[in-house]
Amino acid sequence: MGLGHALAFAGFLRNIGAPVDRAFRRARLPRLCQDPNAYVPVHSVRSFFEDMCTREVETLGWETGHWAQENHVHQGLTQCLAAAPTLGRALEDFSPLVGAENSHYRLGTIECGEDVLFWAHDANAANRPGYHIGLSYSLWVMLAVIRHFAGASWQPAEAGIEAPAVPDSARERLALGK
Repeated sequence: MGLGHALAFAGFLRNIGAPVDRAFRRARLPRLCQDPNAYVPVHSVRSFFEDMCTREVETLGWETGHWAQENHVHQGLTQCLAAAPTLGRALEDFSPLVGAENSHYRLGTIECGEDVLFWAHDANAANRPGYHIGLSYSLWVMLAVIRHFAGASWQPAEAGIEAPAVPDSARERLALGK
């Protein structure tokens, strides 16, 4: 997995004053490397997520995803996909980028009349530590890609996620009903 995911979380956590270097050490992630393309073990990144969720912020994935979007952390990704002529093509181009980061992670779209379902799943990690934290973060990444084409204020009519719970703060930010 690319270190970029852990670095996005580290940015949010440093912003709130959390001890990121100690958490990187516990998860056996490189503390001095700032290259988002550096590959690190998936289990180390997920261990870092779970550790910081337990120790610092219970809603870590949700909060980091929102913070990353507000602070333009996904700008490199959206610029990479900006050359696509349509949102549909950008979503198609997004899939191999994700596969290069995590070969077990699958995503795609399903058209249902006028609605389009964008889905993501990692069958190898569904019940492992850090999985739901990563998914909640990924939801914001997907929204960043869609909003690049549809406009910054675009809101989904409905959103679903493989997670034990969705915090009220995330529902409010997504403008979703309870």
